Amino acid sequence: MILALRAFLISIFATIKRWKIVFFFFCFNLVFGVLITQPLNSLIEKDCEHFGGTGEFINAFDPELVVDFFNHNRESVDQFLKTGGYLAILYFLLFNVITAGAIAILADPRESTTLKTFLKFAGKYGFRFFRLIFYYAIVLALIYLLNGCLNSLLAWLFEDVWGYAAGSGTLGWFLDAKKYVMIIFAVFALLSLNYAKTAVVVEGGHCTAFFMVRAMGFIISHPLSTGLYFLLSVIPFAATASLYFWLSRTIDPLASYVVLGGILPWTWVVSGSFVYLAFSQLVQFLFQACLLQRFGGQIFIYRRFMDPSSHPDPDLQKNIPDAYFVVDAPDPMPSRPGPIDFTDTAAAEGKSHV
Repeated sequence: MILALRAFLISIFATIKRWKIVFFFFCFNLVFGVLITQPLNSLIEKDCEHFGGTGEFINAFDPELVVDFFNHNRESVDQFLKTGGYLAILYFLLFNVITAGAIAILADPRESTTLKTFLKFAGKYGFRFFRLIFYYAIVLALIYLLNGCLNSLLAWLFEDVWGYAAGSGTLGWFLDAKKYVMIIFAVFALLSLNYAKTAVVVEGGHCTAFFMVRAMGFIISHPLSTGLYFLLSVIPFAATASLYFWLSRTIDPLASYVVLGGILPWTWVVSGSFVYLAFSQLVQFLFQACLLQRFGGQIFIYRRFMDPSSHPDPDLQKNIPDAYFVVDAPDPMPSRPGPIDFTDTAAAEGKSHV
């Protein structure tokens, strides 16, 4: 419990220090978001004339208008879904590859947060992370097969063994239990992928299959620390999502808002659509910060249990301001006096007589 809480707090400070990585991920998501949604936005703008303009479409928005829009542009929408699906797959692959740069910089607090360093580590570990996705897909396939086996087992139990004599309450309890079991397995697969990425960076190996198995064993060996930290890392995501859904409902895209009224010497009036766009992008930035914070805490927990260098000589930790970020790594050139050189025997004896 204490280790998970400490990892959570330390990862927050590490995320604040590495805000440039958060900004890079924000830009990456923004570019792909525009590429995926821009064709559909253009189609909506073009088709709004069919509804009497964008304003009328928003004011009279209801499910019937959505159905009318898709029926009126079925071919274009199908083409968009096909293209958007390919872009989404490409985004998923690239996103998992470039996380190598973020994890590598977080794993060593002495690394500078620059685009050059980020791309260097992304290139070094990116292909290994790409191979980890393949093993992650295998784990998901096994979970899918397990879900099918459990469904068959429940059907056999209620149909053949009990002969439909069990009540609906018993059936609901079994189905809920199976659902939670599958959620646990899905979280286990996700954590295995994340800790395998951490192991690849921290230990610097090339056998990704070994690190995937090693990560699974690590989670099974330390379920309390890994599980509690996962629950703690969900809190920032949930808080950011709740903030978005709560405040977004108070913004009217067709209204106008006075910004900093009474503070600035002039009146700055902005449209509601601009306020909504700026607020949504701020939320996206916070989501990327939450993602980086989760990576930082996982690195801290993994190194505490698996990396002997995470428990260095306390004397080497003095006067190192960055040592408490994510990993307590010693300075590669500590300010400790080196061994005495006795090659000059005369000088050494002269000092000894003094």
